[in-house]
Amino acid sequence: MTTIINDRAPLWESSFSFIGLWLAAGAAQFPNFIRASNDPQLSLTIFNSSTGLYTLQVISVIAFIGMPVVFAYTIFVYRIFKGKAKADLHY
Repeated sequence: MTTIINDRAPLWESSFSFIGLWLAAGAAQFPNFIRASNDPQLSLTIFNSSTGLYTLQVISVIAFIGMPVVFAYTIFVYRIFKGKAKADLHY
């Protein structure tokens, strides 16, 4: 069991490091998404880049329907391809 834990630790540590770097970059840019070099008024911010309430509602419905389909397909494909690959192919 300790081998499994030791094998997973680098994956989780690198994943959290990557997420931390993205959060740090986002915090450094806040509230700007993209800064305009010629005029700060032309920058894309959180406030002037947001969408309307109706669009968010429609996308939420699509996501609530679509995400379970994606999860089900991922589990289906994982179960089909799980296990070790066999190298004894004879043509």
